[in-house]
This record gives sequence, structure tokens and C-alpha cells, in this order.
Amino acid sequence: MPPECGNPLLRDWIGEWMEKARGLQSKAYFTYKKAHDSLSKCPITFQHPSEALQLVGIGVGMVDKLEKKMIEHCKANGLPIPVRTKGKRRNPGTQEGSGTQQEESSQAAARKRPTRTYVPTYRSGAYAILLSLMDQRDNGQQQATKEQIIRCGEDYANASFDLAEPGKSYTAWNSIKTLMNKSYVWKQGSPARYMLTDQGVAMATQLRNAGIPEANFLNECRHDPSAKFSPGSYDIVLILDNREVKMRNNRDYIQEKLAQKGVRVITRALDLGDVVWIAQKRGSDSPGDWLFLDIIIERKRLDDLISSIKDGRFHEQKKRLKESGARKVMYVVEEYNKEEAVRFGLQAIQTAMAATQVIDGFYLKRTQSIDDTIDYLVCMTRVVEKMYANTTFYRIPEHVVSRENYLKLRADYAAEAASSASSAAGQQISLEYYTISYPLYNRLNSKYGASTLKELYGRMLRTMRGVSGDKATALSQVYQTPHALFEAFEAKKGDTKAAKMLARDATSNAFMRRKWGASLSKKLWETWGVK
Repeated sequence: MPPECGNPLLRDWIGEWMEKARGLQSKAYFTYKKAHDSLSKCPITFQHPSEALQLVGIGVGMVDKLEKKMIEHCKANGLPIPVRTKGKRRNPGTQEGSGTQQEESSQAAARKRPTRTYVPTYRSGAYAILLSLMDQRDNGQQQATKEQIIRCGEDYANASFDLAEPGKSYTAWNSIKTLMNKSYVWKQGSPARYMLTDQGVAMATQLRNAGIPEANFLNECRHDPSAKFSPGSYDIVLILDNREVKMRNNRDYIQEKLAQKGVRVITRALDLGDVVWIAQKRGSDSPGDWLFLDIIIERKRLDDLISSIKDGRFHEQKKRLKESGARKVMYVVEEYNKEEAVRFGLQAIQTAMAATQVIDGFYLKRTQSIDDTIDYLVCMTRVVEKMYANTTFYRIPEHVVSRENYLKLRADYAAEAASSASSAAGQQISLEYYTISYPLYNRLNSKYGASTLKELYGRMLRTMRGVSGDKATALSQVYQTPHALFEAFEAKKGDTKAAKMLARDATSNAFMRRKWGASLSKKLWETWGVK
């Protein structure tokens, strides 16, 4: 049988915090769970919460919180407040004597030494793992496999993750055990997936802020031969989304026509846009050696444009194109099925296209047919080739790029490149251009890869017929997570009428277009509230 817990009060308090964190879907849950498990297994009764510091998973912050809770508990129940222990630990198995006193004194001295926070050494295995997981987290991926961590972490470590150094029996990956023991990383599932705890996030942030300034990565780019694409070492290639077809029975028409006109074409699944251009290093087929050239074309047939306006995809897509950071975004609208346009309303279509140019700042090209569109793509390819003639490209290191800092980072690199071009005016040297790899472009602009819980929650609500973005936002401001909405329905399970009108009542003070009507509120209850 497992030993009986010696501190049920402390254990139960941590259990309450753990459940609260679980309800909020906070990663603090894992920190509390580790502390809760440690206390549950400890049979020793503590006289003061500070004595719990000796247990795995309990740090100074946790002890301070327990001490405050203990003081509140004692005051509320008229109990004496325990005093933080300063002296020796009780040792009932020994007799009093000078030898024993010396031993206890040395033990007390050892306990008085403050617990030092573990800080991984710069470019060590632990350092690389923490920053790799932080990068994954910044890109919207809370958990990562060993392979994903290693792939991203290799840029941060001096040691290899695969091969042990001569004379050593361990690799950089062995540091994962240390990070787990220090409660910086949590492991779960099979196959194993790893994620940062709150302590891990704080340490990774501290390490990142204390590391090399972002400006110095310019020098890192310049001195890394694999990151440099000199003029003559690359080809300009058009990437065509593999869903771009003329018709179902002729899927390769666009690609074949472009190739006939002398355009290098590769078909791939694009997460954003229908056409982009890359600089492909000669002699390499690795997508890691494809550099995104900051130009995106979105192709729309007229009937597709109408349907995207109707269902709201048009505005969502423009928002994602803006956030992509691309230097040039172009819409190509192909005349097709004009009868549908007439039925929908030519004025509405004209308004949408005008707004795309004037408000969103995108260039818009209208073509008469798919062959006209292909001719335009050929023309644009020649323009791109001329635009980047005599340009040296530098690949921005992936480990410094995140969804949050990408636009600022690009602006900083662009400013540096402009400064270099200005200082080199009149000299016959190539221009410099800093950009990201094509795979990173896809990851940053994945529709759902970097979604937050709030965004996913909003999409879940909008799957219901009649729920607009405004209505979803209004409800999510009251019930901020799916769990909170479930809890609200659970609280009203004894009153079916109130449960059916939950959404209506929650949004009654919102603007008219954000209010939930009675029928829509009932539909939400049928979808989310009925078990």
C-alpha cells in the first residue's frame, strides 16, 4: 500500500489549484499536479509549509502560496499560526549528544542554503531544447515530438543530438531528463510528446532575451555559407498550388502551358495563395533551399469570388494575406460564369474588388480566360526575374522567426538591406535581400497550424448555421473557452428553459448584430448542452 499522506491539508489546497488550472486549460495544471503527487507520497508531517521545499516539484513560489493559504486558514479557524522553522530537523532515531548535535547542525546548515534556479548553459543541449520548444509554442504548437525538437534545436546547440562526442556517452538530447526533473518540461502520451511548463516558458523567455540580439543574426546570415544565395547560384521558380486546375479532367493544364512558355514550375500544396515565387539553389532539390520571394498571387474565378463573398471566406483570406508580410499581394480575377455574377449583383462584386485595391492595398488584375491568366503569370515571372537580377539572398535563421515577431523582423532586415544598398550606391555589387525559406512560409501561414484556443473556439461556434463572426465573438467574450461554456450549461442542467436561452441572455446587452436570438440560442443548447 502507498504511504499515507502526512500533509492532507497542503495536498488538498494544491489539488484545488490544480483543478482550477485544469478548468482554465492552463499549463500551470502540470506544475500543480507534480507538486500534488509529491505531497501525496510523502508520509512526513510538516510543521510549516516551508519544509515542503525538500520535495520534488515544489519551489519557493509554491511554498509562499501555501504559507499565505495556511495563515488564512488559521485565522479563519482560530488556530495558532505556525512559525517558519529555522533550526534542526527532527530525527527521532538518534540520541542526544555532541556528535548528533553536530550532525543536525550540519544538516540545518545545508537546508539553509537557498535552492539555486537551474539555468542551462548557453548553447547546451538543455538550452537548445528549451528554445526549440519555445519556437514551436510561438508557432501555435504547444507540444512537440523528439524529432521536431531536434530538427529545430540543432541551430541552438554546439553538441550533436544524434552522435555522442568522443570520450562521452551522451548526446545533447540527454538533457531532456534534466529539464523534466527541474519541472521545465512535461512529457505525455505514446509516442512521447513534450511541452513547456510555466516555469519552462519563463526560463526559455529569459534565455532568449539574454541570447544574441536579433540584429546580430544579420552577421550570422552573412557568415553561414548555406544561408547565402549568390547571383548565378539559384533559379527563379514559380510554385503553383496543386489545387489550381482548369477542370477536373485536365488537372495539369496550367502547369503544362507555363512550362511550354519557358517558365520553371513546381506544384505544391500552398497554405496561403495560389502562386508564389522562390529562389531555388541550383543542384538542390531540398525545400529547405527554396527561398520565398515575398510575392503572392491569389487567383479567383468570378463564380468562386462570389461564393467566397457570400460565406465570408473572402474577408478572412484577405486578413491572412495581410498578416503574411509579403511585399506584394495580387488578386487575379478571371471572367467565368458571368450569369452567376449578374444574379448576385454586379455592383456588389465591383464594390468588393474596389475595396481590395483601395482599403487592403492589394493589386488586382482582371483576365478574360484561363489562358489570359497564364500569359499574365508568364509576364509576372519575367518581372520577378528582372526585379531580383544581381541580388544576393540570405536565408533568415528559422530559430529566430515566430508568428509574433515575423513582421517586425522582416522590417529590421529590410532596413539593414536598404542601408547596405545605400552605402554601396555607385558600386557594382549585388543587392542584398533577407527572406525566409519556403517551408517556413507555409508553416507561418498555415490556416490552423498557429491557431489560438480563442480562434479555434470561434470557428467551432461559426460552424453552426446562422452564427456570424460577430455573434461568435459576443458569446466568447462572456464564456471565454469551450470549457467555460460547458460549465455554464452544466450549472443550468436543472432548468432546461434557462439553459436553452443561455446564449440569448448572455448577449442581451450586445449590439443588435451580435445578439443571439431565441432559436439560435436553443440550437446552441442542442449542440453543446445536451448530453
